[in-house]
Amino acid sequence: MVVAGTAYGGYLALAALMNYGDRLRGGVDIAGISDFIGYLSTTAPYRLNLRRAEYGDERNTEMRSYCGEFPR
Repeated sequence: MVVAGTAYGGYLALAALMNYGDRLRGGVDIAGISDFIGYLSTTAPYRLNLRRAEYGDERNTEMRSYCGEFPR
C-alpha cells in the first residue's frame, strides 16, 4: 500500500510513513508540512498570527519542543 496526499494530506502521508513504515510500500507528499518550525519561520508576517493560532506559537518553548525543533 502507498499513501499520498497534498497539503494536510501530505502531512498525513508523512505521519503514516513514520508510524507505519514497516507496513507501507511508499508515500507521496505534495506540499505537506514536514517541519513546522521552519514553516513558521518563513511565513509572511501578515499571515503569521493566523498560522500560530492554527499550528501553535513556536516562540513558546513547550510548543517548540512539541513541534520538533530540527537543527539547521
